[in-house]
Amino acid sequence: MFGLVDDGCKKGYFACDGTNGTIIPAAKLMNDKNAFEVYLKLVQKINNEQIKKIAQAVDIVSNLTEEEQEFQNSLQDRIQYSKNGKIAYVEIPPDDKEWSKLGEDNSRTSTILNRFRQSCIKNLKDIQAVFIFYKSEGKYKFSAHSESQTLLDLFNYIEKTKIPDFTKNAGGHKDRAGGKIFTLSPEKCHKWVEDIISCADFYDTVI
Repeated sequence: MFGLVDDGCKKGYFACDGTNGTIIPAAKLMNDKNAFEVYLKLVQKINNEQIKKIAQAVDIVSNLTEEEQEFQNSLQDRIQYSKNGKIAYVEIPPDDKEWSKLGEDNSRTSTILNRFRQSCIKNLKDIQAVFIFYKSEGKYKFSAHSESQTLLDLFNYIEKTKIPDFTKNAGGHKDRAGGKIFTLSPEKCHKWVEDIISCADFYDTVI
């Protein structure tokens, strides 16, 4: 059940509240027949106390440390936009001290970033995709979110117009995806970010 809820929250299948200990299925889950059937079978096997513990474990935003809270709050100040306003992004440089202090890419920081991407998609007008760039396991990566289900088409456009072989190290799903580059040079990483974001003109013709 934990795995289903953890992954499902990232997909928008559940609203998970660690403070109140609740897991509420969203309409998106009910529209996915297989996932909904799995949920119905699993939920019958656990009690309210177990649901509460799962909610608290998944919704780490309800029990952030002071440093994590400060980082979460700083994301709003770091947000940038492509020239046409279709892509919102946060660039956390590979030598960022705050990111390093938090332990870089782990289950807690990943959840913070995921919630932030979802919030941007929901609340920022005309945004078609949200990217967050960050250091992870000796590489520089991005995670992306798109409500318009266009990420894979965007990746193909980036490969065609700006970064050859881009999709060799980038992929995933139409609504959630990621990619990486094998360098931690601040200059090279920043250039990579600029090249990706410059392809936001993709949305001037498809949306």
